[in-house]
Amino acid sequence: MDRIKEMLDRLSELTDEEVSELRTLILAEFEAIESQDQDLTAEAVANLTTLADALDTVKGEEDSRAAN
Repeated sequence: MDRIKEMLDRLSELTDEEVSELRTLILAEFEAIESQDQDLTAEAVANLTTLADALDTVKGEEDSRAAN
């Protein structure tokens, strides 16, 4: 999660390849959390929500770059 947060903090500075890597990291972390818990804890749900928000942010950046 730390690498994801660090990359999100400088999202506008990332190369297209790094944005793609960030998307992959977010999806992998999301899947890892989902696969670990049958009954999701409050912390796991909070992390999943944070990751979903991060993915939305990345998608917005990708869309913005594609439009330019």
